[in-house]
Amino acid sequence: SKRLTDTERDSLTHFGHELFVPSTDAAQRIENIPVGPGYVVGPGDEIVVKMWGRVEGIQRMTVDRDGKIFFPKFGALYVAGKTFSELKSYLRSKVSTIAEVSSDVTLGQMKGIRVSLIGEVRLPGWYNVSSLHTALQVLAMAGGVKDIGTLRRIEVRRGNRVVETIDLYDFLLKGETGSDTRLLSGDTIFVPVVGTLAALTGEVRRPAIYELGRE
Repeated sequence: SKRLTDTERDSLTHFGHELFVPSTDAAQRIENIPVGPGYVVGPGDEIVVKMWGRVEGIQRMTVDRDGKIFFPKFGALYVAGKTFSELKSYLRSKVSTIAEVSSDVTLGQMKGIRVSLIGEVRLPGWYNVSSLHTALQVLAMAGGVKDIGTLRRIEVRRGNRVVETIDLYDFLLKGETGSDTRLLSGDTIFVPVVGTLAALTGEVRRPAIYELGRE
């Protein structure tokens, strides 16, 4: 290895940190995230039922703190804990009891959760976000990781245990997103201090400062 000149050092950026450059359409992209069939419905979620045929209209119902919605014609229905797929089947079966009426079920406003960011992030603190947000999306909202923060050992803590350790290099170099977990209210995202760094310069595809992996 050789010692970098001041010019070389100033020209190098920390690999991966450009992922967190603010984007004006970030909020819009979050709103457009599709809800997967395994999404679990809970208090605060808005359920939208569209009906057409002999009866037409749109019903917007928010799940209350007891886990129920009030669906005109059918009364109070307990829906908390159902997956989105189960919810669609359940409500469609209710509507199908009305002759010559078809329906579709979607989700409107999502329930909010509160998570905290600590460690080497640019804007640490508490964040009120949607239950569809992932750890990396919340990190982006917080301005990303400081240069002295790791991209390879980002922890998602739930209670007193670490439920996920995210290595952003898996995403940046391989396109793997499996470790970018969905969050629950009360979760903490912790960014420790960066590990050993190495600079790659010269005839390489991505000249930058890289964090070495764990032994």
